Amino acid sequence: MESGMTLSEILTLLISIFALFLSSVAIWRTEKTSRKLNETTIVRSQIEIRTLIENTRKDKDTAEMDAKMLGAGAKDSDEFANAALQDLEKANKRHLNAYREACIMYLEHKIDRASFRRSYEAEIKNLVESSVTSEYIMKNETDYQDIRKVYAEWEGKI
Repeated sequence: MESGMTLSEILTLLISIFALFLSSVAIWRTEKTSRKLNETTIVRSQIEIRTLIENTRKDKDTAEMDAKMLGAGAKDSDEFANAALQDLEKANKRHLNAYREACIMYLEHKIDRASFRRSYEAEIKNLVESSVTSEYIMKNETDYQDIRKVYAEWEGKI
């Protein structure tokens, strides 16, 4: 009886070890690429959030100016003043919706939470505590509960 391995068995073993090594390298590279892709997606999401919030802020500011200009000296029944006030309310809601979307992404851990907090803590606090927007956010039945949840988490009220 022979106790050693045949050349065929040695080659099979070497090929198996080499295949195992290549598989390990492929898995490592896939994980590395996946991490980079995930980081890129997070950065892209944060940029999209910032752009959305900035755009809705501009729309809200424009609607506020229009409402002030049309409402200054107009009577309550003035169609233009009423339309401007309705546009302002819609702009405020779009602006809050942008923050709501951002807060949903924060709560679902789809963005960098520390970076989000640094960027938006003061803004969200102002939204929740503002006399203009708090009426929307603080209602029990509201679409903006996610903003309230983030605020409560940051203020230690959870």
